[in-house]
Amino acid sequence: MTAEQLGEVRRLKAQLEDAEAELDYLRGLTSRLKNMPRSLKVHSRVEELAIKRVDGEKILAKLRDALDEARDELTEKILSAPLSNLARQILLLRYVDCLSFRKIARVTNYSLTSIFRIHDEILERLKHPETPWNA
Repeated sequence: MTAEQLGEVRRLKAQLEDAEAELDYLRGLTSRLKNMPRSLKVHSRVEELAIKRVDGEKILAKLRDALDEARDELTEKILSAPLSNLARQILLLRYVDCLSFRKIARVTNYSLTSIFRIHDEILERLKHPETPWNA
């Protein structure tokens, strides 16, 4: 497991959120345009937006599937890694559940400083697997 692999779920989640925002925008446009007069120009614009919306729905579904698959793979890697329970929990909360460090500190009842320190140790250990585990 690498730091890059850890970041994959967070990247996919960001892409999914961007796609959802764009699709919501298209949904709003298509619903407003449906109520406009039926001129040829407006009708073709509604059709164009409807096609974009359908394409957007397909892209969104693919992104959701990719996110689910990446989460499953990452969860499996984290659970099988030789880590302490706290380190494992931090990785799952940060990279699978995509929580902020502040929320992780609240969930684990550790200080934010401790969470940052442990997280940095985890990443360092991933770079150098021979390093002994302290956290």
